[in-house]
Amino acid sequence: MARPCSSRTESTDEPLLRPTRNTPLKLHIHREGLNDRSVKAAHQKTVLYYIRSPYTLSSTSPLKAYRGRPDQAPHIADMKPLDLSYTLEFPGPGPGSVPKVMIMPPSGGIFCTKSKFVVNGKEFAWKSDKELREVGSNVVVAKFERTLFSISEKGVMTIYADGIERVDIVVLTGIAMQYRWEKTRDNH
Repeated sequence: MARPCSSRTESTDEPLLRPTRNTPLKLHIHREGLNDRSVKAAHQKTVLYYIRSPYTLSSTSPLKAYRGRPDQAPHIADMKPLDLSYTLEFPGPGPGSVPKVMIMPPSGGIFCTKSKFVVNGKEFAWKSDKELREVGSNVVVAKFERTLFSISEKGVMTIYADGIERVDIVVLTGIAMQYRWEKTRDNH
């Protein structure tokens, strides 16, 4: 009997979705409340990820990431902003045994928009909050298309075959880039 393509797991190391490697995964990112985020698949109403933000934008408290609604799902990571960088800390063994991911802010001049991070020896770069590429191969791993004129939906993140193995990290780094983009925009 075939397994459904979506299921809840007991382990915090496994994603809720089991997409095929040939089909891009489309995730809808919504604003919840003041500044929280929820992530849902296009064909589901179930919350796949939830990021709980501190009550104030100026807070230095970490954002808490959950695999599902916070009252029903495990806490999978803390997202800690520091100026323009973010650190994702996974309690216990993280996805692919990654305990910490540091997203560095753009460097290389005023026109540079690439934020880089390394996972299991591979370097990745978000261009703004719009596109994630593996640096060595230049393969597009994910794209984020912002929704215009919507109060609650922030946009749609499409994760391609090369990102499926790292869904947690792709989603959480993408959302960290959205928070940073919003903070940068609000300061100008």
